[in-house]
Amino acid sequence: MWSVEKVQQNIWRKYVPPDALSEDISEVHGESRNYGFSKKIERIGDDEMSSLDTALTNLCDFIDTWCIPIITMLCCILSICLFYRNKIKRPLELLEQGSRQISGQRLDFQIRYDNKDEMGRLCAEFETMRAKLVQNNRKMWRMLEQERTLRTAIAHDIRSPLAIIKGYQETLKVFIPAGKLDETSLLEIADSCLKQVDRLDQFAESMKKLSKVEEREISPSVIPLAALIEHLEEITRFLNPSTEITCTVSAYGSGEMEADAGIICEVYENLLANALRYARGKTDTVATIKGDYLELCVQDDGEGFKEDVKDAIKAYTHGAAVGKDIHFGLGLYLCDVYCQMHGGYLQLENLPHGGASAKAVFRIK
Repeated sequence: MWSVEKVQQNIWRKYVPPDALSEDISEVHGESRNYGFSKKIERIGDDEMSSLDTALTNLCDFIDTWCIPIITMLCCILSICLFYRNKIKRPLELLEQGSRQISGQRLDFQIRYDNKDEMGRLCAEFETMRAKLVQNNRKMWRMLEQERTLRTAIAHDIRSPLAIIKGYQETLKVFIPAGKLDETSLLEIADSCLKQVDRLDQFAESMKKLSKVEEREISPSVIPLAALIEHLEEITRFLNPSTEITCTVSAYGSGEMEADAGIICEVYENLLANALRYARGKTDTVATIKGDYLELCVQDDGEGFKEDVKDAIKAYTHGAAVGKDIHFGLGLYLCDVYCQMHGGYLQLENLPHGGASAKAVFRIK
């Protein structure tokens, strides 16, 4: 505004007499002295100026009137462009790239934007969502793998008793009309068929239990360690009524814990039953509180795990008949599931001096 005013003054000064361009501003000893300061020129009419000076004057009037809105608008546009370039452009590019990666089923990337502003928080939430998707995908693949293994194991375990029953039926079909089977043989065949039917019945019952595992919820309550040890000793006496195998239950530490006693006791029951199935003379159980976790370790003096410990946890992958019991390999699988539901894990290993060790870890706080 000051600049256009100076331009107008210079234009108008051309149409004013020279003696009117200066102004007396002081008197010394009654005598006026002119110091040559320019006098402000009043506006010259358009009809008194040339067409070029008139156009320049009108342009200066326009600039003087509209320079504040124009400069403000230009500064706003500049600030918006700078804000977009410095604050929005980069995180938007990261989010667009991440969206395209997710749409293409590629989750092996990372979004890193270190600013702590709103876009930084949005990128952090997007990265959290991506990590959650990775976790869910891994869980889904594990479930699909478990389902595939389960279907294979079910087909294998059902095929064996059905093949046995089919063989007996074919034997009966061939030899009964010929009268070559006596009553004793018939009873033996009938008894064997009933055993296979019982095996299928137990298999169906185990499948029913397995289908309810994921529906179970953790119900923690405050319980003293001493009370938990009493429950474990009761389970031990129930599972091992004879004195052929020595079972010891001990604890390290004291105090209270916040945990689901039913889950812990069920895991211990499965671990102890598995240890008693293979133990030669003794089992040892030790319960230890370490920080926010309870460690329940069950050891036996048997032959240890013959298969890989990772395979030992899988359901229906090492079913076998031990004595008179039919074993479908669900015990350790259920223990692993319950430990994970309780914020812990199941660890299996073979002991150096022989035997097996199963350690169930539960989060208790």
